[in-house]
Amino acid sequence: MIDSDDLFLWQNWEDFNVRFLALKFCLLSVYGYKEIYGSDFLKGAYCGDMLKNIVIKIPEWNTIEVHFIKERFPGDGSWTVTDLYSNEKLLIKEKNLAVYKNGEAAPFDGFSYIQLKTTNNKDVIMACLQTKWRKLETAQPQKITISMIKKEYESTKMALADKLNLQDDDFIFLLL
Repeated sequence: MIDSDDLFLWQNWEDFNVRFLALKFCLLSVYGYKEIYGSDFLKGAYCGDMLKNIVIKIPEWNTIEVHFIKERFPGDGSWTVTDLYSNEKLLIKEKNLAVYKNGEAAPFDGFSYIQLKTTNNKDVIMACLQTKWRKLETAQPQKITISMIKKEYESTKMALADKLNLQDDDFIFLLL
């Protein structure tokens, strides 16, 4: 996942986090998990109250896919994207579990539709990944602040509402 001989750039951090999310699902499946609470899935991270009541279904490890896509998602409101390497057209909502690295300059860096076990008839939720890369060796390193997190969340929320008509309880936002 990380080649220690290569220069590690912010794009590598995005790639790593997308692949790591898929790996986490695979490992949970291999260990026999069929479901896990959202707060346990992200143990150690600040999650707010929303994830406490979410139960995530864990798919079979051999059904999990990772795709790097050409387009910015959401773009024109379409759920169809193009795989960067195979040029295959992918319909996001049809995938069992796939983790996507979003196209360049998209409102968030990666995403996945996660299957849920709920009592309110919501069977999936979109997980939006936003990565931040902090260069400590620069004269003025970027600080990750509450206002930055809120700004990134609002940007994601607006894009999802405008392009896909998704509301607050239709997605979770993960800053990595």
